[in-house]
This record gives sequence, C-alpha cells and structure tokens, in this order.
Amino acid sequence: MPIDLRALKALKRSPLALDIYCWLTYRMSYLRKETEIPWSALQLQFGADYERIIDFKRCFLKQLKFAQGVYDNAKVEEGKQGLILKPSPSHIAPMLKPARVPKTLPPALPAPSLATGAFLLKTTTYEKARQAAPGFDVYALEQDWREWIAKKGEQPKNPDSAFLGFCRRKAQPKTA
Repeated sequence: MPIDLRALKALKRSPLALDIYCWLTYRMSYLRKETEIPWSALQLQFGADYERIIDFKRCFLKQLKFAQGVYDNAKVEEGKQGLILKPSPSHIAPMLKPARVPKTLPPALPAPSLATGAFLLKTTTYEKARQAAPGFDVYALEQDWREWIAKKGEQPKNPDSAFLGFCRRKAQPKTA
C-alpha cells in the first residue's frame, strides 16, 4: 500500500485520521472513475460505535480534513448520499519495478463462521480492556477469549462485557 511514513507520524494522535489516510491512499492507488461511497458503508467501516449516522458523518468529515492536510492531492468531496472520491494522484509515486510474486501462494484463510465469535467489539471496549489488563496485548487476549468462547460453544449475551471480564480475570495475579 503506498503510504508515506511521515504522514503516519503527522497523524499519529488521531486514529480515525490515520485510518482515513491509509484508506484514501489505497483507494486512490487504483481508482479510475468518480465513485460515491454511501455514509452507511463508511460508518460500517470506520465508525460502527456511532449510533447516529449524523454524528459519525460530522466526526468523519473533521478527521478527513486532517488526513487531507497531509494528502492534499486527494480529490474528495461530500456528496448527497455519501463521500465522492475522484481519481487523484497517488500520495507516493509507484515503484518502478513490480515486486516479485511467489510461484505458490499461501492457502486462503477460512471464512469466518457466523455461529460463534462473528461479533464485533466496540472500540471503547478495547480501551477499557487496556485499563483492565495493563501490560497485556488486548488483541492476543481477544484471540484467547474468542477461542475460549468457541470451545464453550455458547455466544455471550453481551460480548463487550464478557470480554472485559475475561481481561480482568487474566490480569489478576495468580495465587498459590
């Protein structure tokens, strides 16, 4: 993906602006015609925690301005139903020589099952998990938790609370 590490450094204080920048550089690297992306699709990708689309849209547009401050050649504008992307120069010049492609590709990952573990956790849950289990890698904890849920064979009624409880138990010191 054609990204400028200096841009990442400039946007490091805003995770949403970072996500938007990375997404824009990727999309612009192959965009050939004007495309309007509905706000609902953008909300699913970037702001699932927002209950109202109007709140998401306001925040997204604010962070988009930060991302465009770094990637000023990105031609983006607000449309009637969504965000309009217009073909723009890539933020990073393409490589002159394409990378070598291996002769054999690794096997594809299996599609996620809709039975157990197919739910998404809120962004705030990850922040609370970091507080509940300081020093732990919350994504590794999440993987352990999802494996435990799958083994148990029962989806929690409130996945966010269940995950936080799991993190608290893992962070407790072991007593002999």
